[in-house]
Amino acid sequence: MSVVEELAEPPGEIIEASWSRGAAMTLENLGTIQGERDRVLAAHWLLATLREASQTSDDELQRKIEQAMQIARSAELGDDVYYRFDAINDTLSLARSNTYGSVAECRKALADALAEYSSLPVRNETLPVLQA
Repeated sequence: MSVVEELAEPPGEIIEASWSRGAAMTLENLGTIQGERDRVLAAHWLLATLREASQTSDDELQRKIEQAMQIARSAELGDDVYYRFDAINDTLSLARSNTYGSVAECRKALADALAEYSSLPVRNETLPVLQA
């Protein structure tokens, strides 16, 4: 909606995407929009949205970590970012099997990794780089 508000005459595709309900519909509608894409900006938005989403179960935590890995890989944020989330995922697997660490530590590690994305980035703002 903020993109629609910024433009004097927003393209119909942008308006349609803003009306989307659910991630699948949003992604489908965004895929129809013509023009250049900023993968890094999109990744920061997605990671910020992921950070804001709550997870109550261990399975939801695992899905959230896997989504962060997929975002990092799809947006080509770099191996260091991807493997940071992958390490959290590995630790969660070990914690769930009572081999090493705890689920609570994994929740904290994910929250720390996503901390830079506590608010959605502003367009044309220099975006922080997720540190390993």
